[in-house]
Amino acid sequence: MKTTNGKKVSKKQIRLAASNFLYNDNQVKAYRKLVKKLAQGKKHDLAAYYVNVSQNLDATSVKQMVDMIESAILPETSQPEFLAKMDWKLLREQKQYLLDTGIETEPMQGVIALLDAIQDYAVDSMGLSEKKVFNLPKE
Repeated sequence: MKTTNGKKVSKKQIRLAASNFLYNDNQVKAYRKLVKKLAQGKKHDLAAYYVNVSQNLDATSVKQMVDMIESAILPETSQPEFLAKMDWKLLREQKQYLLDTGIETEPMQGVIALLDAIQDYAVDSMGLSEKKVFNLPKE
């Protein structure tokens, strides 16, 4: 997909950038909606009319919001091969096994913290869904 200035970006890049400002379930769809409103000449309308914005940004115009999202887009970085090929289901099972064994030693807590950090990185930096990485129940 392309930004309003023609820069080619991935949906993941949009999702990560928009998540800084929007509370929509689908940040890519929300971004596209704002871009559409911008194209319709509604650049001075409040973005909050069309998408869920964080409370401190409720007075932000459509144009300002699109500009903020696009300026927050980070270049895609190459990820380590082991993370790209990670079997997230197996990792969750292995982590759960460690938690279920009840081993409360400091070294084991360190291993569990490492697995937590890998999962957090996958969601926060790689743009993977929390469901895929953590298998969290829907609220």
